[in-house]
Amino acid sequence: MEFHYKVNLIKSLLKELKTTHLDCKDMQDIRQIKAFVSNKTIQNRPKQTKKYSYKELSNANFKILTNNKKLKNLFLEIQKVIKDAKTTN
Repeated sequence: MEFHYKVNLIKSLLKELKTTHLDCKDMQDIRQIKAFVSNKTIQNRPKQTKKYSYKELSNANFKILTNNKKLKNLFLEIQKVIKDAKTTN
């Protein structure tokens, strides 16, 4: 049903095109549209993964203002990762 709706929509848009655009005024009336719909599915293609690398802009010089030990340790780990990234670039 959806396919037939789309075919009818295309036909009505083509009919409207004839009246709204001067370049199409001599176009013949479209009475029939044919389309092919395959019953085969598209085979899965292997996904291509791109690796992006960005230059680290931070110097890891930020104050850790939390008193929570877990959060403080997480921020310290983040600082270490940033510093390691800076030395490898």
